[in-house]
Amino acid sequence: MREPQEIQDCPGELAVTRVAAVDVAKASGVVCTRVPRDGEPGRFVTRVWPVEATTNAILELAGYLAGLHVDKVVLESTSDYWRPFFYLLEAAGLNVEHARIKVTTVASRIDIMTVRDMVEALTGPG
Repeated sequence: MREPQEIQDCPGELAVTRVAAVDVAKASGVVCTRVPRDGEPGRFVTRVWPVEATTNAILELAGYLAGLHVDKVVLESTSDYWRPFFYLLEAAGLNVEHARIKVTTVASRIDIMTVRDMVEALTGPG
């Protein structure tokens, strides 16, 4: 048998164990978290809930995500509504990234992953 060739992961391809994603709208966002299930190695818990886009609500969210030891928060927004979430979550010490949306030339439709798809893309199937 030939020796297999090892291919190194790129930084953008690494799986994140504890992740959150926020689909941000004008006055609110939908949060999705995916973290390991306590007492069940290899299993995950996914939770989805709405959050208001107010300073207090975002700071409360930051505390909750920090309590879950979330490694990365991904924000998706079609406008500048992501900014308060980004700056407040980042100021709370969380690793935050704004997912850029690609507009395709085919019928000028927006190719957007759902919040759950973003989470699974970061953590892998499970």
